Amino acid sequence: FKVGFTDEKGWPGHFNIKPEQVPEMLSSGKTVCASMIDPGSPALTAFLQGISRDFAVAGRFFFNSYLSPDGAGFGLHLDHHPVSIMQIEGRKRWWYSPEPGLREVVTNVSFPKDREVLKLPWVTVRHPREEELCEVVLSPGDVLYMPKGTWHRAAAEGSSLGLTLAMESVLPLELIQAALASHMNKIELRSQLPGFWRESIVDGMPRELEERLDCALAQLRSALNSTTASDLYKVWRQVQAARSRQVALKMS
Repeated sequence: FKVGFTDEKGWPGHFNIKPEQVPEMLSSGKTVCASMIDPGSPALTAFLQGISRDFAVAGRFFFNSYLSPDGAGFGLHLDHHPVSIMQIEGRKRWWYSPEPGLREVVTNVSFPKDREVLKLPWVTVRHPREEELCEVVLSPGDVLYMPKGTWHRAAAEGSSLGLTLAMESVLPLELIQAALASHMNKIELRSQLPGFWRESIVDGMPRELEERLDCALAQLRSALNSTTASDLYKVWRQVQAARSRQVALKMS
């Protein structure tokens, strides 16, 4: 188990707890999260089996469960993967952007209360206006789907128990690395680089080192230039099939 909360500045916080600490955390207004639930129940097992069979993704699906006391919920943030929120017990109010705030997301992003602009390493984002957010209250049996990059926040109305289905997928860089693996045994890439007297590098890169690095880059460029999207798709299918077999074995 872990506890999730939003501090007074709007930043998210998490820490692990023991099961016997759950009542204490709930009474202090914090949300308790059971992450990556092992699908021991027949219903969850059948659900994961079905979606893994019918939905092709080079990644995995997993469940998180969130138990929130009255008024508790995470502040405004977006996730780097799509999520489906299933309300199990109680009610929870959600605010979410009608369109993803970011189309390409490297990591989860939280917006603190005192910021209008966040400068991330790959993009600068602005806080969505409150009037732009959609609002809905989930009751038991309701499902809310949000694509990756969708801004959202939530607050329980009374006690709330929700189950979230998340999907994580392989990165393009991982496919490229796998596709290039067979080209990585070239001597130019595997031979260790030489060392140099410190005085010899004061005025710049030694010629021998430059030549060795140029040769290594040439081999890498040649391998990359000969790699096509079809090659990456083959790797994607291999990863997808392997993950499907893993799910089938785990569920059996």
